[in-house]
Amino acid sequence: MTMNRPLSSGERALIFFGNLCITPLLGLILYLVWKDQSPLKAQQTCTLTLISLAVWLVLYGALFVLGVLGSLVGSS
Repeated sequence: MTMNRPLSSGERALIFFGNLCITPLLGLILYLVWKDQSPLKAQQTCTLTLISLAVWLVLYGALFVLGVLGSLVGSS
């Protein structure tokens, strides 16, 4: 039985913040679970996962750069 209804706003928020905290692996798992029984949810989950992956990469990239800069300044 296919239930092709969109994600609610609560589900969207939970998936987005779950992806930020648990890495985008959560989104991949949810996509694989929902891809056959609810394709619309699976597509929206994939989109949210890609957005949160971009945010995740920017945040961790910034932390890496700040760490490198901090070690350079601290060693002077």
